[in-house]
Amino acid sequence: MLKKIILVVGILIVVASLPFLTTYVSSAYIFNEDDATMVALPQIECTELSGTAYESKIENNSITPSYIYAKRCDRITVTNLDNEVRRIAFGKHEQHVTYDGITETILPKDKSFTFVLRQTGKYVYHDHNNDEVKADFIVSSN
Repeated sequence: MLKKIILVVGILIVVASLPFLTTYVSSAYIFNEDDATMVALPQIECTELSGTAYESKIENNSITPSYIYAKRCDRITVTNLDNEVRRIAFGKHEQHVTYDGITETILPKDKSFTFVLRQTGKYVYHDHNNDEVKADFIVSSN
C-alpha cells in the first residue's frame, strides 16, 4: 500500500511540474507522453545561406539601419561606403567580444563582410576607430 501511495504522489509531482519543465526546456527538448521521457530536438545548423539576409551600410559616419531584429541563423552583411578604413568590432568600445568567431575585422572602402547570427541575445557592433559609428542587433531563437 505504501508503494502505491509513493507512486501516486510521484506521478502527481511529475504531472504538476510538466508545464514548468516543458517551458524551461522547450527549445531543446519535447516531452514524450508514451514513456514519460524528454526527447532532444535536432539542433539547427546555421550556414551562410540559411535564414534571412540583412544589409547594413556604413556611410557618412553612421550605420544604417541602426537596429536589426533578426532570428537565429539569419545573417548580416556590413558594407563600408565611407572613404576611410573601418575596424569593425563587437561589444562596447574597449570591451570587445567575439561574435560568430569574429572579434574584429578590417573593412576597407567598398568592401563587405558577413556574419551569421548563431548566438541569441542583444549585441552591438561598432567602428573601433570611431565608436560613435555603431549599430545594435537582437537575435531571437527560431
